[in-house]
Amino acid sequence: MSLASFFESIPEKQRNLQLGLECDNPMSGAFPHKRVVHAGLNGTLVSPKETQAVWDTLMNGTPKKGEMQCAYIHIPFCKTKCTYCGFFQNGTSQNVEDQYIDGLVSELKLASERPRLKDGLIHALFIGGGTPTSLSPSNSERLLKAIKEYLPLANDYELTLEGRIHDLIPENLDVWMANGVNRMSIGVQSFNTEVRQMVGRLDTKETVLERLAALKAYGQCSVVIDLIYGLPGQTMEVWEQDLADLVISGVDGADLYQLNVFDGSDLNKDIANGKVPAAA
Repeated sequence: MSLASFFESIPEKQRNLQLGLECDNPMSGAFPHKRVVHAGLNGTLVSPKETQAVWDTLMNGTPKKGEMQCAYIHIPFCKTKCTYCGFFQNGTSQNVEDQYIDGLVSELKLASERPRLKDGLIHALFIGGGTPTSLSPSNSERLLKAIKEYLPLANDYELTLEGRIHDLIPENLDVWMANGVNRMSIGVQSFNTEVRQMVGRLDTKETVLERLAALKAYGQCSVVIDLIYGLPGQTMEVWEQDLADLVISGVDGADLYQLNVFDGSDLNKDIANGKVPAAA
């Protein structure tokens, strides 16, 4: 079956949702309704007792030879809050950050003695958040050194650090590149200065491109960026320029996200108050 005939076989309602509708303003009218890309914000916390039981079961298991293993480390701090964000919980405090990294290093050391890590390899590790790049250079170094000391990284490991343009300065970059980071995931969202700053991003388009170039110049990591479509003020022309700037930036890849305007978010309030234009 050809791709064209496959799409013809899909019911019209599903086809419209998959491919969109032809219309004068595709930014707002191409799709009949929105689909959520993740589960949302209404989950419940698992009890510490149950969490510990699952963790112990996992860590006491011995991986099969050749089994691929991945790990995730969470940094729950942000220095600023983007207006569209529905996840922001913790501002930064140097004292709290220091304590958190103390705890992470201790946990990594304890975990290194468990069968899951003693007898297996970690092929990919993602440090997410929050904003991991907001860690002080000394805490970034402490964490990255502990990862290399206590986790059994495979020879071809991928170590991703997630963060923001504002933190891509030499005193941070030098530490990350010297301590094993080989993939960066950076939240750009839009290159357009006005659109960026309208939703709480700090840096201009020129700064974004300069700092991405400085990161690429190290030649030690792949770089992927996030872009959001449907932001306030992001006309079709702005979005097309965002895609052109993506190519110009020379990064290795991009993730594209549809904007969700969460109830109660600062962005939702800004739109309601007329402070910024409506989102797509």
